[in-house]
Amino acid sequence: MALVTYWSNQATLPIDRPLVADVLHNLQHRLAHLLVYGLMGVLAWWTFDGLPRATLLAIAVTSLFGITDEWHQSFIPGRRSAIDDWLLDTAAAALAIFVVTRIRASRLRSYLRVLAPAAVCAGFAIGIGLALRPEMSAALAALRLHLRGVFFQ
Repeated sequence: MALVTYWSNQATLPIDRPLVADVLHNLQHRLAHLLVYGLMGVLAWWTFDGLPRATLLAIAVTSLFGITDEWHQSFIPGRRSAIDDWLLDTAAAALAIFVVTRIRASRLRSYLRVLAPAAVCAGFAIGIGLALRPEMSAALAALRLHLRGVFFQ
């Protein structure tokens, strides 16, 4: 949720670059909503697992966060707040939970135990890496300049 809030607070996103937008035929925002809110829905579902109506509770919490995120975006210049994004967020959570329940009930269950934590970690690593990239680039440029000064006096 913190990563979503961070990215929602940005006027432009790395996925808006022409290279990404052209490859994904300008569907990058829809794909991002599907992946992020699907993951969020599954994580909420795992959190509420064992409670009555855990699936409904997970979808409701994810949907509530989605609507607050859309409201937050309405205050950010360059961003838009849209009901269709919120509906996609809610649908993504429900779809992801459905897919995971189907996989749990199949013989692919053992693969889910191995791949699910790896997928969650990869998602967070990508999100954090993209968030830190500008700061890391500036720090690396400063380090290069420093090393040039040390070695080439």
